[in-house]
Amino acid sequence: MSEIREFEEYLSRNSAEVPEALRQGGPTPKTWPHGEEAWQALVAKAREHLELKPRYDFAHGVAVQGHYTDELATGQLRPGARTNAATGVVVRPPEPTIPRATEERARDALKALAARNAQLHAELRQARERLAAQTAEWSA
Repeated sequence: MSEIREFEEYLSRNSAEVPEALRQGGPTPKTWPHGEEAWQALVAKAREHLELKPRYDFAHGVAVQGHYTDELATGQLRPGARTNAATGVVVRPPEPTIPRATEERARDALKALAARNAQLHAELRQARERLAAQTAEWSA
């Protein structure tokens, strides 16, 4: 997995330093009643968890929350995306069903008509206004 550039960037931003108290061979806390051997076994599992958690979080971010790998690497969502505060899932604007080039040509044609002060049929004028509103939403 280390060959995935975005994952490596994510790890560099999200890997935690092992606290002094959890380092191998560290002293058993006075508050631990189960002996040094049990403490060292527990601390070994805690260090393993600390190493594996960013890997889990990365996979969870992609598979469950809907992040792209570059978003996890940089910590920035792509334009137009937002995170649903209640679920943590990434919400994205709907993909346009009209090819971008066609949309741009239609927008240019409507602008040209408006510039000439052309009298548009009421339905065409409404369609132009809906397209302008949708384009503004997608651009935001």
